[in-house]
Amino acid sequence: MIKNKTQLTNNVPRIGIGVLVMFQNKILLLKRKSSHGTGMWCLGGGHLEFGETIIDCAKREVKEETGLIIKNAKIICVNEDLYFIKSDNKHYITIGCLAHAKSKKFQNKEPDKHSEINWFDLNDLPQPLFPPSKNIIECYKRGTICVK
Repeated sequence: MIKNKTQLTNNVPRIGIGVLVMFQNKILLLKRKSSHGTGMWCLGGGHLEFGETIIDCAKREVKEETGLIIKNAKIICVNEDLYFIKSDNKHYITIGCLAHAKSKKFQNKEPDKHSEINWFDLNDLPQPLFPPSKNIIECYKRGTICVK
C-alpha cells in the first residue's frame, strides 16, 4: 500500500494486456526501449481501449507491434502489477492471454518502442524480464490464474 497518495490523486489503475504468443514451442519476446522497464524483455501487448474486448486488444497489439496474426487467443490470468508505482507512478491490472502465431515471420513495426524481437524457448528466456510479463509466463507454466 502506498502511504503518500497525494501523487496519485488524479491517477487510476490502467488495464494492460500481455500476450504470450507461441509458435512451435517458442514464445515471442520484445525488448522495451521507450517506456518504464526500458531494457527488459516483455510479451507483446498494450493498453485496453474503451469499448474493445480483451481478445480484440490482444490481436490488435500483437499485429501493431510485430505484424503477426494470432489465433486461438484466450485469457489465462489476471495480475495486479504495482512494480512501477513509485518510480513511474504506474499502477496496472494486467490480463494475460495465450495465443498462437499463424507464422514465425515477424517485423519490428514499432522500432521506437522495441529494440529487439525474437522467439525464445520457454525454459531458456533472456533476462531481465519485464515483471508483468514474467508473471504471465509464471502463471502459464504453473497453470494458475494469478501469481500471488
